[in-house]
Amino acid sequence: LIPRFGRTSNMVRQVPPRIHQRRLRTDAPASVAPFPSKLFCLRWPPAILSNASPSPLAAFPLLSGTAAFVAALHLSALLQHHVGISTGSPAPLPALAGAASVAVASVAAHAASVATERRRPTAAAGRVRPPVPLPAVLDSPAHLVRVAALGLLSYRFVLGGRFSSVPPSSYTALGSFARICVPATDAYATQSQRDLVARIGRKYGCHTCGTREIFRRAAAGAAFHCDHMPPRAVARQMTERPSLVRRITKRAVQFQFYPQCVRCSNRQGAILSSAVAKASSVLGKGKSLLGRSVNLRAAGGRPGVSYVHLRPRPEHLAGTLVAAVSALGGAGSGGDGDPLIRCKRRLKEVQAWGECTGRRYWGKFTRFTEGI
Repeated sequence: LIPRFGRTSNMVRQVPPRIHQRRLRTDAPASVAPFPSKLFCLRWPPAILSNASPSPLAAFPLLSGTAAFVAALHLSALLQHHVGISTGSPAPLPALAGAASVAVASVAAHAASVATERRRPTAAAGRVRPPVPLPAVLDSPAHLVRVAALGLLSYRFVLGGRFSSVPPSSYTALGSFARICVPATDAYATQSQRDLVARIGRKYGCHTCGTREIFRRAAAGAAFHCDHMPPRAVARQMTERPSLVRRITKRAVQFQFYPQCVRCSNRQGAILSSAVAKASSVLGKGKSLLGRSVNLRAAGGRPGVSYVHLRPRPEHLAGTLVAAVSALGGAGSGGDGDPLIRCKRRLKEVQAWGECTGRRYWGKFTRFTEGI
């Protein structure tokens, strides 16, 4: 069963060792043609980065891609700020807006890194390639979908980001920087809860603006307040005007404590006071907040009111990953090939590997269910 070195030696050298060993354990004759490329994706994903030694100039495409990714996310946050989309918007809207923003930012990072790579002098003659026109990057919808999928997967699963944290932070709902909470009740925080919330704030920052108050810690007074989430006025309105889900489940409002800096706490208090005063003027003094003219939960996320966060985050490195796949030289190309063509080839290989792996596991699942 072991082929001799001779007519079949080229075939043996072309097959990776792992697949070659599996191939030798079959009963097929040794004179079969070399394995098709589709079978390679059943064992491992194709290499999407170069094995060649990196050049110092290779950092420019990475920097340009990361800058384009961050700039696109910030522009999207500003647009959502003026439109009125925030973390306090109805449930699917913040996540959908965040996912769309990450997809567009991934395409921007891809275009910027490819354009920068083409302007970089080649290793052969020190010449500069002509700049890639924008229509050449946007000519293939399927390729743009692959780039957007790469950015979404990197942002969510590789770096652990949340799509719902991309929109601006609402002052009357959970902010974009919320990480860890402390269980709470309607009452004020105890001293142990304050200490725990202050420790969380020093590590993760204010849940609304993300500041860690590094220079304020040494000053007198607390750097972080225990913010009721939802705020007590919002919880009262939610109890008096329950949603359809709360009517069916009869679920009470649950409170948590999140760290909030002094500036955001004062801003939240001013917004809620103004909204409650407006509701009182509409409904009459001493009446309930049951009126539908004022929604306290949405008061902190109105157009022009929400907080637009421009702080760098670890998940912004998704733009760096997209730029690396888009611009770095591929194995065997020497880094002198067209980066757009290389990126298209890599992403097609990754897609083929994913499809082959999915079909393989789906076949195992169907055989398992048929055996049952």
